[in-house]
Amino acid sequence: MPMLPSGRHVAILFQPLHDLLSDAANVINVHKVLGIQHKKDLHRFAEVLWLVPEEQASEEQVSNAFLDGSLPRPPGLVPVRSGFRLNQFEDFAAQWSLEDKKSLWDFILVRSDPLLSEALQSAVSTQKLLREKATGTTKLMVLWWDAGVHPAQEGYAVEEGELPIWDTYDMLAALGQMLTFLNLMDLESPLLNDRMRLRAIWAVYRDEIPPLGEWPSLDQTPRGSAQIARAAQWLNALDESHLITLHRQCVHECVALWDHLGERLQAVFPDCAKIIDLVVVSPDANEVFEK
Repeated sequence: MPMLPSGRHVAILFQPLHDLLSDAANVINVHKVLGIQHKKDLHRFAEVLWLVPEEQASEEQVSNAFLDGSLPRPPGLVPVRSGFRLNQFEDFAAQWSLEDKKSLWDFILVRSDPLLSEALQSAVSTQKLLREKATGTTKLMVLWWDAGVHPAQEGYAVEEGELPIWDTYDMLAALGQMLTFLNLMDLESPLLNDRMRLRAIWAVYRDEIPPLGEWPSLDQTPRGSAQIARAAQWLNALDESHLITLHRQCVHECVALWDHLGERLQAVFPDCAKIIDLVVVSPDANEVFEK
């Protein structure tokens, strides 16, 4: 934790990395853990702290999250969360002098290098455990990542703490197209049961949202069809309890199709698969897998 030429005191804290690695088996964390390959990749999991005089910090601001291995802080100073990660340097240091910027990076690249090396080794060890010990959906996410087909590798913008954005409109569009496809197919259980449930869901909600009767078109991707419905705010016709029920039903159907179609989902229905895959690896799907 250096004192910069301006007198500003800065520290970094690897608590976000510690939290991530402690929960590495969570399906929504697999791509973050396996994506750590170099020391620079650790920057998004390093929290930036300001060290300020005790009298200038409120009780709510003061963090006591220093790890046992942290460097000793200067007397009379307390750590305050900045709200930034180290990879957001251009944002939090935008108004800094060149001297301050250089001083911080000298600290990161020299004095903190042993800490970064240790953190990287922890990440590599956790990756090894995931590849050797993971089971169920977590194991599948590892295999997808190693094969280069994990949803987070599909080119979407992924923000810290979340997977690519999707919502009920996206699920409805994907499931609507899948229902059209399934209606053209000669099916046996369990896909026959999937089709029956989707038909029932569509019949129920078509009464409350009439445009569903002619939607979605196969001439557009599910994302494009979802945008049409979203712009017209179709789901505003439902009250909150019905929205929650619809969302949960759609998640269940996405997981069922993903499970029952297997590799055929991506091979035959790639546009729908892009959304269904995201749903399956989301926290929303945990309820389905735990049943």
